[in-house]
Amino acid sequence: MTGNKKFLKKLEESKAFKICMGNSDELRNKPFSTPYAYFSYFWKKYESFKRKYKAENKKEINNTYNGKIFETIFAFLLDWQEVQIRSMDEKVEGVELVIPDILIQGKTKTFFLSLKVSARERWKQADWEALKFKKVYPKSMVILVMIEETKSMKKKLPQLRGGLDDVCCANSVELNKLVKKIKASCTKK
Repeated sequence: MTGNKKFLKKLEESKAFKICMGNSDELRNKPFSTPYAYFSYFWKKYESFKRKYKAENKKEINNTYNGKIFETIFAFLLDWQEVQIRSMDEKVEGVELVIPDILIQGKTKTFFLSLKVSARERWKQADWEALKFKKVYPKSMVILVMIEETKSMKKKLPQLRGGLDDVCCANSVELNKLVKKIKASCTKK
């Protein structure tokens, strides 16, 4: 999808991509049956790379690469699903101090995706950003997308201040539902 070309090119030029992924041919061309199958395949491949890196270098890979590779796989997944990305890691006019990982403008709503490799305390940042973003874009859908299991986070949603709308585990079949929801909003009726 040419509309995502600038985002994908930027990701491909990152040090994390060059070290961990090499090139984008497989990300662009390998066939998959579902978004979850796509994501799971590439995340497992990255996890395998990390183990090999540690064995060869006697140290862990740079921890920032986890988030960058997560973002990379997710952006290529959206491109594969023909979802147009509006922005990535960019400020949004009128919303101070908030930089969405991925922003998608659907026909009916805006999707703000906050990608977090682990929940720890980072979900609080995602909820805070969601609150700020929704003051300007009240009809938006803010979704925290994580690698790990999300059951405990889903239980917290009703207790939050109304920022986050949903939590999705990228490494589960939940991802299929999320991508379907996004595509439905982006497709002409």
